[in-house]
Formats: sequence, structure tokens, C-alpha cells
Amino acid sequence: MHSDLQRIVDDLTEYVGLPIQLTDVRLDSIVFGPHGGEIDWIRRESLLLRRTPHQARALLERSGVFSAIGPLRIPADPDQGMWSRVAVPTRWHNLTYGYLWILDNGQVLTDHQLQHVADVGAEIGRLLHAMQRARHVDASRLSDLVAAPLDVRQRAAAELLEAGIIPPRSPVAAVVLAHPAAEATPDDLETVLWDVGTDALPRAVLRVVESNHTVLLVPLPRSGDLQPARSAAARLRRVYLNTTHPPLSTVVAGISDPQTELVEVHAAYRQAKLAARVAESLPELGPVAEWGRLGAFRALVCIPTDQVGALAASVVRSIMDAGDPSLLPTLEAYLDSGCDMKCTSAFLNVHRGTVYHRLRKVETVSGLHLHDGLDRLALHLSIKLGRLAGLIPHRNGGQPAGR
Repeated sequence: MHSDLQRIVDDLTEYVGLPIQLTDVRLDSIVFGPHGGEIDWIRRESLLLRRTPHQARALLERSGVFSAIGPLRIPADPDQGMWSRVAVPTRWHNLTYGYLWILDNGQVLTDHQLQHVADVGAEIGRLLHAMQRARHVDASRLSDLVAAPLDVRQRAAAELLEAGIIPPRSPVAAVVLAHPAAEATPDDLETVLWDVGTDALPRAVLRVVESNHTVLLVPLPRSGDLQPARSAAARLRRVYLNTTHPPLSTVVAGISDPQTELVEVHAAYRQAKLAARVAESLPELGPVAEWGRLGAFRALVCIPTDQVGALAASVVRSIMDAGDPSLLPTLEAYLDSGCDMKCTSAFLNVHRGTVYHRLRKVETVSGLHLHDGLDRLALHLSIKLGRLAGLIPHRNGGQPAGR
């Protein structure tokens, strides 16, 4: 339907000979026709940002556009650098779903042309209604697949298969993008997801926004190759980081193993959600983490969150409270390298003697011994659990070369 809207707006632009933009009711851009020649700063910014600038929204709101049920001419405001324009609500069954904005600075638009735009606007309203309904239905089905009881999951899977959205026993992967809940509302992200995200993601990708994460269900080749899921995660992550307003400070993603049974997608969703948690806690494994590549972290991240901190606290705290901030990074680098002193020294860019000194101090404050395999395991697990629990600050840099 997005291509249908683009075609309609292109045809309208050619018909009236003036720049036209279609926005939703929030004044975020959906599609726009060719823009030759000069335009005002409001149109320029809205095309670049895909949303109407905040300072311009107040000007347009005062014009009465949000209560208009028919074409509305908005006069120019030279003091604000705003050209005159005509707003045509795109309505269906007495509801407004968007607006056609025509830059008519010379007021050359004829009544006949305006009536034609209004007639086409009704068709656009029908399409926007259908798009909104379809995406809400698909989002609801995906929500049911990932979190509902078995009977509800079975019904959602049957509806998706019957609609031909996903072929039977076709492999899919769940992708979870985690974002700070306080930095953007679900409505804000849903707008981005269905605006810019429409261009970034294939149509076959199901999507739904939850309070602090977005879920995608990505169809895969018959081989189960995860590349489409990797591509979808990377693209939507860039969209969220570059398009939301204000920008999100961080977005990480997790990708599940392939799944061929739709009714079992809830298991893939859990894998993706846990992988995203690992990517968030251990940036060196992110910003996009795949469940199948997490190794031992698949076991660690399955430990209930309220128990993770308790398991790690005693060992980690003894080292952190020793008063030397270099101890924990040195120990982690040493253990990550497979206890390779040369690699640890090179990774930390310090002399081997310094590494030896720090490790001896770790043994003293923790009461554990690095020559003992079980003690090494306890130290290593405590550090990784401490990161998952947020007890240890994120570290900069990658992994020791020996990893």
C-alpha cells in the first residue's frame, strides 16, 4: 500500500504542478512527490527529518488544521519564514488519517484542482485506514505468538498461515530491539517503525512495539540462514538511533535461532530477548547479539534476574572494594584470554610484572587462587554474572587477543 500512496501523490503533484507532501495526523511524513525549485524551511526540514519541525507545529495548529474536515488554506507568515499552503485532510468514515500539504505560495491552485485533490484525499484516507487496520491486526497476532497461552498462539498462527503472510513450516527468526523505556513512548516508536521503518524493513517482517522493546518476526530462507534477521536488526537499530526525537541514547538487539513452527515462536522470542539483555550488559558482545553465538552466556542469562546479583556479589564486591580499580579489568582480561599472560599484558598495555602484581592482589582480597580450576571458574562466572546484573560498569574496548 505504501507504493500505492507514493504513486497517488506523484500523480497529484504532476496534476497540480505544486509540491505535495502526505503526512499522518501527527504531521510525520509518509510520502512526498517531486520537489523541484525552492521550498520554505518548514517543508525542507520535514522532508529531511520526515517530521514537521516542532516550532512549525504550533503555527499549523493555530491555523485550525486539526479540526478541519475539508481543504484549509493557511496564509503565509513572513515573520516565521512560512509560505502559504493548503492542507487537505485525508478522511475515511468521518475520521482523519492524514493530511495532504500543498505548497501554494503564489495561490495558483484552482478550485477545480482543489476539488480533485479533495476527492483523491478520500481515497488516500481509505488506504491509510486499511494500512492502520492491517498493521494493528498483524501486530496483535505477533503479540499473541510471543506471549499468549497455547490456545491463543495456535489461533494467531493459523490466521497468519491462512492469510498467506508466512508459508507453512517456513523458518523465521525473532528479533528483539531493546531501548530505554523513558526515552520514547511506544506511540513514538510505532510511528517511526511504520514510517521510516517501512522503507528499512521488508513488508513480510511482522513487527510490534512493547513498552521497552520492539519485536520483529523475520522470514528466513529455507536454509534457515539468519542474514535477513541480522539485516533487519541492524537497519531498524540505525533508524531508531537516527530518527527518533529526541534521539535514543542506546539500542541493542538480540536474534533467536531459526524456528519453523509458528506456534513455538514464543521460545524464539525468549531467546532473542535474553540475547538482547546480554548485548545490553556486555557491549563487547553487541550491539546485536545472536542466541546461537552466545556460548556459556546462554546458561548464565537464564538465571533469574533476582538471583544473578546475589550469586556474583560476594566475589565481585571483595575485588571492587579493594580500592584498586585496575584489579577487576585485569582479572577479566586474564581469564578471557585463557590465562595467557602475554595476551593480557598486550591487551592492557602494561608490563607483565604489573599483571602478576594485580593478580596476586586479587587472590589476597578474594581468598581464591588462580591456580585452582574451580576458583578460576568462580571468579570468571562472578564477573560475567556481575555484568549481567549491572554490578560492574561497562568496559571499553574489545576482547583480549587470546579469546
